[in-house]
Amino acid sequence: MIGIDEFKDELMGIVDYLKNPSKYEELGASVPKGILLCGNPGTGKTMLAQALANEADCSFFYKSGSEFDQIFVGSGARNIRDLFKKARKSQPAIIFIDEIDTIGGKRQMEPNNTLNQLLVEIDGFRKDERIILIGATNLEESLDSALTRPGRFDKKITIPNPDRKGREKLFEYYLSKIPAYKQF
Repeated sequence: MIGIDEFKDELMGIVDYLKNPSKYEELGASVPKGILLCGNPGTGKTMLAQALANEADCSFFYKSGSEFDQIFVGSGARNIRDLFKKARKSQPAIIFIDEIDTIGGKRQMEPNNTLNQLLVEIDGFRKDERIILIGATNLEESLDSALTRPGRFDKKITIPNPDRKGREKLFEYYLSKIPAYKQF
């Protein structure tokens, strides 16, 4: 979790839950069904979600919100159902939907079947399921209130732009992957 060290302790609790759920279930504690990552583009929301899945040694399912925009009516909702079905078979799992505002934006007059299906899937989490939905957005104010109400995305983390030290760590991380840089 390079460049955002201040969130490490907060997220390690979620990692521990995914690894050792019985410890928390005995205490009657529950992990949030959903985590909303908010921040400017390029702040590392996707990288943070992947790191969380790697630390927890669990399945990671990535989708962009725009992948659910379909020409045919009902295919977006079907894709949501299929995604959650795969995650349930691969528990523990993290489902990450980048740009969740694409499907979770405020509804106008017409119903949004894809958003409705997402809400049904979140509400259908059983207590013994070890699935966490992580949504990322840089347009938090555009999200539908049904998506952000309690019991759905219970935890919201605002990811700031990294400070100077964090940027240096990020540069070092990405530059280390370039063979020519390793020679210096």
